[in-house]
Amino acid sequence: MLTARNITRRFGQTEVLHDITLDIPDGTFTSLLGPSGCGKSTFLRILAGLDMPSSGRVLMDGRDVSDLRPAERNVAMVFQAYALYPHLTVAENIALPLAMREMSAWQRVPLVSRILPATRETRRSHHDRVAAIAEMLGIGDLLDRKPAALSGGQQQRVAVGRALVRDPSVFLLDEPLSNLDAALRVQMRAELAALHARTGTSFVHVTHDQTEAMSMSDRVAVMLAGRIAQLDTPRALYARPATRDVAAFIGTHSINLVDLPVESGGLGGAFAEFRPKGAEMPSRVTLGLRPEHLTPDPAGAIEGRLDQVEYLGGEALLHLRLPDGTALRSLAPGEVELPPPGESLRLTVASAHIHIFDSETGARCAATLEQVAA
Repeated sequence: MLTARNITRRFGQTEVLHDITLDIPDGTFTSLLGPSGCGKSTFLRILAGLDMPSSGRVLMDGRDVSDLRPAERNVAMVFQAYALYPHLTVAENIALPLAMREMSAWQRVPLVSRILPATRETRRSHHDRVAAIAEMLGIGDLLDRKPAALSGGQQQRVAVGRALVRDPSVFLLDEPLSNLDAALRVQMRAELAALHARTGTSFVHVTHDQTEAMSMSDRVAVMLAGRIAQLDTPRALYARPATRDVAAFIGTHSINLVDLPVESGGLGGAFAEFRPKGAEMPSRVTLGLRPEHLTPDPAGAIEGRLDQVEYLGGEALLHLRLPDGTALRSLAPGEVELPPPGESLRLTVASAHIHIFDSETGARCAATLEQVAA
């Protein structure tokens, strides 16, 4: 198990990581998901040993490795830019970690390997391991090429192969798909997930793309402003965000956040048909309603004016305005019949899909809502 305990990192007077504690169980695929500047890449570099925390410790299987160099931690890292050596072939790039770890400087000289039988045997062993890794990654026919002759996806596979050949205990990936086009990212997501399943190695993946994180990971740690705001399964993050900020970050379409007072135990305005149950609510709440859970319905409890329709092919994103001026977004099937902009439109939402947050603290409320007759 890879463990970070109370990791804090400061650059001068600026604190970019705030007392982060995180366990990475063996064999899991954990994504660090957050916007640019939240500290996720800095945290990954600390796990790798490429940066040192201002305070806190990193442990591997209970052993403190905070002061060990990256090579001594048995972790492998794939960088955003791949960092392939342009003068080496694919085979040489993949084999480099083996040569650096298992051969002395003079043994790495090509002439020596032709003279000493033991060195020739080591190189043959490296060749076999590289060939096996390349075959697994589908680049077995590219071993004699240089990086300049490869596509972006092929270079990404070489970078993964170079990390994988070391047989690491933890695999660290720093936005490895961000340089690929959209179609290739989809393909490589599936390949990385399959690679994780085949190897059983722990993966820690940094990304700002929630589709990557949600589709590949067992667990997702949402990082906001240098802290882990929530660590959970992808399904739980979507269905039960712990805070308003997590709810705002998770979701293909931005969640609607509606600030409302709670008066006489109920809600007012467009949500007057909903009543709290199960726990006491604060005096002011923020309702979270995902556009995909707000659907046009002539008998719906929520009524607003349709301002704009964004046609997206299989679906349409509707922009509405409630009587009190609150803006709402709704997602409807692309073929749905809609009134013209400026006309009234009713929406329905299941009570179970309404998230309730304390407007002051942003924390999720224990109470739920039920719909009653108007």
